Amino acid sequence: FGKTKAQVEKAKTQLLTSQQNIESAKIQLAAQVAGIYYSMIYLKRAAQVQDSVISFYNENLKIVDGKVKQGDALQIDLSTIRNNIDQEKNRKVEFLRLYERQVALMRYTTGQSTEPSINQFDFKAPATGDIANNPDVLAAEDRIASARSDMKLAQSNRLPTLNLQGGAGFKNGYQPDINAFRFNYLAGVSLGVPIFQGGKINKNVLLASKTVELNEISKTILTSTLQKDLESNQSDLKAYEEQIKNAESQISLSGETVRLTEVRYRQGVVTYLDLINASTNMQRANLNKLQYEYQSTLAQLELCRLLGVRFWQE
Repeated sequence: FGKTKAQVEKAKTQLLTSQQNIESAKIQLAAQVAGIYYSMIYLKRAAQVQDSVISFYNENLKIVDGKVKQGDALQIDLSTIRNNIDQEKNRKVEFLRLYERQVALMRYTTGQSTEPSINQFDFKAPATGDIANNPDVLAAEDRIASARSDMKLAQSNRLPTLNLQGGAGFKNGYQPDINAFRFNYLAGVSLGVPIFQGGKINKNVLLASKTVELNEISKTILTSTLQKDLESNQSDLKAYEEQIKNAESQISLSGETVRLTEVRYRQGVVTYLDLINASTNMQRANLNKLQYEYQSTLAQLELCRLLGVRFWQE
């Protein structure tokens, strides 16, 4: 009378929900691993930026040392540049420390500690997508279907139950020889008709209907939250794209400024403090661009998670 069918439908929807939960866990884990991977690239490149800054200071250290010997510079200039070198070395050590922590985190997450084979943020999220493909949304839909199956099952309890039984085989234990096996069979039919259950069926149906409503509300809240996160993510990506372009312009200008300031310093037109300021601006511009590229990559990973994109399979 439909009871078995309702139970089968419920089991199928529960299976689909479990599968979507697995897919959601896969996407979250893949995004986490990818985030660790690109953080390693970011920290490695940041350390390389520090190497270039330290190399710049070491080259100018020789120039300042020569000027001090010639009486064209003060000893404090030499002390200042050495202090700057030590500061930049400490920044590099900090980047490398964080890099090793990410290596340990990668080993903990995946069981592997292979360093990135690339040096660029090459990840690109799809241009289009729909949050309806998000496994969490699909799991919410399956939970609604499961709750509806529960309601059908609760309603079917008002119907009679017809059971057929049958079996055949061998059995011992018959007198007088209880060890001898004899052919045995059975057949039967039973019919159960619900007459009075004190309102239990109606309460179960009401509870099942409320569960359906609750799951529908949960899906609506989840969809609204994902849509909000998607819009915020797209705004972030747009902002990072503009910031990367501005950082590239700053790098070009600051590089030229450093070159001109270095030439003017050699000629004694400007002080060493001007050279330090120009170098600091160039370093800041390089690190800013690197950070914007890293944040843009993380935002694209988040976009894939929101859209339910299985990017590791592409």
